[in-house]
Amino acid sequence: MLKVIFICIFLFNLSYSSDNDEMMICDRCHSHNDYLNDVPILNALKYGYKSIEVDIVLDNNQLYVAHYWWTKKKDVFINNTYLDTLYKIFINNEGSIYKNNNPLILLVDIKSSPNETYEVFNRLLNNYKPMLSYVINDSFVQGAVTIILSGKRPVIEHLKKSTKRYVFIDGRTSDLGKSISKNVMPIISINWKKEFNWRGYQEFPVKEEEHLLELIKKVHSERKMIRFWGSPDNIKSWELLYLNDVDLINTDKVAELYNYIITNK
Repeated sequence: MLKVIFICIFLFNLSYSSDNDEMMICDRCHSHNDYLNDVPILNALKYGYKSIEVDIVLDNNQLYVAHYWWTKKKDVFINNTYLDTLYKIFINNEGSIYKNNNPLILLVDIKSSPNETYEVFNRLLNNYKPMLSYVINDSFVQGAVTIILSGKRPVIEHLKKSTKRYVFIDGRTSDLGKSISKNVMPIISINWKKEFNWRGYQEFPVKEEEHLLELIKKVHSERKMIRFWGSPDNIKSWELLYLNDVDLINTDKVAELYNYIITNK
């Protein structure tokens, strides 16, 4: 798998600039579990995705790209697949991932011990700091890539030990109303199946629509982005989320969602 990824990365870097010039940025698109795609990271970048998600597990002080430690593959780490690829593009593209300095979100879903994994990951990020967004003295500085930690998240107090912080936290509905700064928690991600019974067919129930609008209103009132995971992955669902101003639309169908968004802009 790793050999295939590296071959794809090499070929992709040869053509990235010209392809990227022709693609519009899909600023509402989130590539869910991106590492499971036929072409991890590169396909989502090709289609100008605003946000890309990757799972990591800590094992023997290495950060593997995997959902469980027993599914990890030899030498497939977050640094030599995702971070190195992004950093090479950043350098070759004069300090940005996309044209016009459109930023990218890398949502890193931690599947192992949160604080321990964070410490290893935070040290790893020392090699990529020039391309990263950061917060210093509670002031946000936009970089080409914003790293947001999801899944088994480290506690906020653990992050606040750093005066200059290069990672952010993916929030939950339970975090709403707690006066957590968007400079700490820029996104609220919600499990669709816990909130709604609708599965992407028939009409969306009125009561569920009211609940959806209320959730969006609450998140946006805190000036944060909203994302649903586990939402139906079809045109009917995309249309519902798009028309109701959901900031990041979850998908495993990278090209299809891109085509829908661009057609309906």
